[in-house]
Amino acid sequence: MNFLDRIEKRFGHLAVPNVVLVLIMAQLVLYATIIIGKVDYGSLLLIPKAVLGGDWWRMISFLLAPPTVAAAVFSPSRNKAPSNCSRADDGRYEKKGIEEKGKGF
Repeated sequence: MNFLDRIEKRFGHLAVPNVVLVLIMAQLVLYATIIIGKVDYGSLLLIPKAVLGGDWWRMISFLLAPPTVAAAVFSPSRNKAPSNCSRADDGRYEKKGIEEKGKGF
């Protein structure tokens, strides 16, 4: 009898049946609510400073948060410049026609 069999025999009654299926279904529901816009993806993440600040539910919600790939696919690109802007050498966007370097946004 190996170690895992002994652990299962001792603690098997505490196991949650179909735990992977439950997690996947919860992720799909949250995925849909993120796409619809009802839930902010950032509010699901485990951020220690926010937990210490009183957001205790983050200790559970990060388990249900969909992978970050989904947030990147469905959120608007933050690096896309508006049509009336050009990208400066240092990575900032500046409005076309403005000569000063400090006038980027």
